[in-house]
Amino acid sequence: MKKRVIPIVLLFVFLAQFSACSVKMNNNKTDETYSYSSDISVSSFHTQTAEKTDILITEEKTTEAETASQTKAAEQEETTTVAQTEDKNPVEELITEILSVIKPTETTTLPPVTQSVRVNGYSQKQLINYFVETAMNSENGINIGRVLKWTKRVNVCVSGNYNNGDLSLIRQLCSSLNSIDGFPGISITDSSSNADILILFAGRLQLSSLISDFGLLDDGYCGLVWNTSYSLRKAVIGINSTIVNRSRRNSVICEEFLQAMGIPNDSDSYKNSVFYQLSDSVSWPSRLDWGVVSVLYNPGMKPGMTKSEAREVAATFVKSGI
Repeated sequence: MKKRVIPIVLLFVFLAQFSACSVKMNNNKTDETYSYSSDISVSSFHTQTAEKTDILITEEKTTEAETASQTKAAEQEETTTVAQTEDKNPVEELITEILSVIKPTETTTLPPVTQSVRVNGYSQKQLINYFVETAMNSENGINIGRVLKWTKRVNVCVSGNYNNGDLSLIRQLCSSLNSIDGFPGISITDSSSNADILILFAGRLQLSSLISDFGLLDDGYCGLVWNTSYSLRKAVIGINSTIVNRSRRNSVICEEFLQAMGIPNDSDSYKNSVFYQLSDSVSWPSRLDWGVVSVLYNPGMKPGMTKSEAREVAATFVKSGI
């Protein structure tokens, strides 16, 4: 099977030769508030009790002196309390609070939150190597060497000679992609003018006449368009509609569909992968294939990263499944 990666604006005009997309679906697929007193009286005493009276008076005077002393101490304490209260003037507190908010503070840039990616039966090295092989190279020999991925929600339009089985499979692929951490979302649209990805089912002659890179022996084609920051903008998929065998047809659809997600290369490494170059017998992406997609769309993987950068970042969130 043969695919091409084209870094130029794709010609979507071939849709003029087909009727408007007949797919009608409802696209399935948010911000966020605080007094005690004591009196001492001195009675009249006889002369003989004057001495005692003097003592009582003395005691009274002493008590008054103590009271005066205590009052003075209380006044001093009250003054201190008032002074302390004045130090905590509400207005000053408010100003201080406001200034503390607008005062420049040191900030630390945190890395994006990422989820671990692990594929049962495969080591960290195997998954990262397969990601680099399939996602950072292309089938036609052009060594892209950069991460390509969608950074916006994707609309898919299906056109041409497709059947219910084709449409059902594409829906399942969209559903699986929408469950992947970091994927921006994908849905089917009936409007070709609103489409980011066009999937055209037609015979080989028709496809080759519309797509110069589509060979007469090819069953599938995927062309990608990206901007200067390596974010994908458009994609076109061509599927040979004359394929009768359901398993083989599904295999071609799955391979081209996942390649349109930014994984443009085939491989000779794993026979159970839809990217396996020598066979069209895998009718649904393997765990390893979905692992590659999960690595690509992990929030830590940025468009435009080189192979060495991608390997280094992937090593921080890819875990061994062995």
